[in-house]
Amino acid sequence: MRAGETCLPGRGDFHLNLVHRDDIVKAIGCAIGAEPDITGGIFNITDDTPSLKQEVVSWLAEKLGKPTPTFSGEPASGRRRIVPDRIVLNRKAKAILGWSPAFPSFREGYAAILGA
Repeated sequence: MRAGETCLPGRGDFHLNLVHRDDIVKAIGCAIGAEPDITGGIFNITDDTPSLKQEVVSWLAEKLGKPTPTFSGEPASGRRRIVPDRIVLNRKAKAILGWSPAFPSFREGYAAILGA
């Protein structure tokens, strides 16, 4: 985006499941500190707001003062197909580990990175 890309691979109407690095570290700490009898297998760690790729890109373009790129509808370089649209939920980590993200959406996370 900073380089002024005008067309990005993939589809803008697919969801991105994002999480800030600090929230990942916090989740690991919660898992390490969990009661020994907690079971549950895999915990998804993501922010609270699954967002469309177009929404994220448009927001970033505005913050960076760049034109909003379009999407090619083609897979990214080196991929044979577009990654399927998926929404990943963090409910289980919140309920069992008591974890919650400090950055509930991409906006707070990227604002911290961009100093916006």
